[in-house]
Amino acid sequence: MNRGRLTTLLAVTGSFAVLGTAMGAQVAVTDAHQAAQTVSLHDISVQGNSVSGVVTNQSSHIVRDVGLLIRYSWSWNRERHPGEHNPGRATFYTVVGPIPPGAGVPFSYQTSEPLPARSDGHFTPSVEVVAYTEAVAGTEASR
Repeated sequence: MNRGRLTTLLAVTGSFAVLGTAMGAQVAVTDAHQAAQTVSLHDISVQGNSVSGVVTNQSSHIVRDVGLLIRYSWSWNRERHPGEHNPGRATFYTVVGPIPPGAGVPFSYQTSEPLPARSDGHFTPSVEVVAYTEAVAGTEASR
């Protein structure tokens, strides 16, 4: 790993993220659209407390440590008069690589605590790529 080229990067949906540097590295900026051109998600399935799918490397370089943000957003049945406790939650999950160029790796995540069964609203699960490390010509850049 070349310390002078190590870059930390985080893609956030709908916005840009500026990242800190490690050991004098350069700063990089990306957005969710750029990240999706490198690492994509396919065949997402939600069953109860489990989320699974396939992470695919769209780049011409090896990627590893793909960070996923798994959200269970809560929507109240009566949004104008919501309850006091929003049971929504989010967690980060890392798909440890390496993932060769053009290859896909399955992932599966199960919440450590079951989602509560409630009648005053519903959960909407979502998954997005928020980070990855890409090996580029003898260096590694975290994105």
